[in-house]
Amino acid sequence: MSLIDEIKTKVPKRFQAEPDFGALVDTVRLNDFTSKEELLDYFDKGIQEIEDWVKNNVSTGGTVVKDLRDKTIKLGTFKACKRYVEEYL
Repeated sequence: MSLIDEIKTKVPKRFQAEPDFGALVDTVRLNDFTSKEELLDYFDKGIQEIEDWVKNNVSTGGTVVKDLRDKTIKLGTFKACKRYVEEYL
């Protein structure tokens, strides 16, 4: 069974309509992940990079506001995807 099939089987149906679930499936598909560990490493690295970027740029001027908003949205998605993997795989 592929990782995508495993995710679709193990994550409850009520969560599969959420945008974060779609992001999880797309991440697995686009990066050709084959294991839970690879996926968790990817999300851990992504979360750390975004948190570091936000910490370093939170007090900068108005030109970074759009980037800051985009990064925080991506951070929320990464954390939700990581939670799905940890709880259901």
